[in-house]
Amino acid sequence: MKLSSVMTTALTLLASSCCCAFVDKHPTPAPVGEENPAVDYGQRLNGVLQHLWYVEQIRSEQAQLAALRAQRKALESAIRQRQCEVATASSSVDQRVAATPLDPRVN
Repeated sequence: MKLSSVMTTALTLLASSCCCAFVDKHPTPAPVGEENPAVDYGQRLNGVLQHLWYVEQIRSEQAQLAALRAQRKALESAIRQRQCEVATASSSVDQRVAATPLDPRVN
């Protein structure tokens, strides 16, 4: 995990311990017969860690997508350049063929 994610987790847990409704506005009720707030904080911690994991996954996939887009642009540029080179070479061959007389005796 990145340092910013760890710091975010620590601050979220601190705020969650100070304010019951910080992480989720509708806290899940404790199981019947249990009044242990530690269970609720454990669930909140799991939720926060899962959320941070999702955020890191999204950032990673965004970076991969940006790299793939850059590769695609480079390949498209190379293809266009290659097509221009082929077209230029083809037109120069056509010009040479047009300039060459068809009668082999004329040289």
